This record gives sequence, C-alpha cells and structure tokens, in this order.
Amino acid sequence: MRGVPAKPEAQSELKKAHRLAWVTLLYNCSAIAMLFLVMGGSQAVKTELVGELLSFIPPVLILVGDRISRRELNERYPLAMSERSVRATSVPLSPCSAWDRGCCSTAL
Repeated sequence: MRGVPAKPEAQSELKKAHRLAWVTLLYNCSAIAMLFLVMGGSQAVKTELVGELLSFIPPVLILVGDRISRRELNERYPLAMSERSVRATSVPLSPCSAWDRGCCSTAL
C-alpha cells in the first residue's frame, strides 16, 4: 500500500483514523440537522451552525489527503502527490504552525 509504512500497526492506525473521520462527519451532520431544526431567528444558534459547518474541514481533508497520497506516479506528478497531501492534511491538525515558526511572534 503506497503512502503507508509496511508495518501492521501503521495499517491499523490508518484504519482507526479513517473510522474516526467518518464518525466525526456523521456526528457533525446530526448536530447540523438538529441546529437547523431549532434555529428559528436566533443569532447564537446561527453562529453555532456556522461553527459546525466549519468543523467539516479537518476530517474531509484527512480523508482526501490520504486518498491523494496513495496515487501512483505519472507524467504530470513525477514525485507523486504525497508532499502536497501531507501539507493539506497538516493544516487543520496544527492551526498554530505559523505561530510555532515565529511568523506571528511580532503580533504580541
């Protein structure tokens, strides 16, 4: 399997991550449905609905990034897609990466 180390524990951890991403997506769908049903004219509930919609981004990026990283080499992408998918997946997982690199330290 391309993109995953040839270790049994890596395979099981990847399956666990996929399962958790799908469970998160299903939970978010149910939360959004409930919020939509009780929304009415409340601005607070509308704001919470937007927050729940934004919480779709990390699990979707994990699933898409893993799928892209497994693509085979071709003429268009001779180095494959693994570097780009790792960058795309790491964005939601480390929101303070710019802070860690010192880019935002002047904002204090």
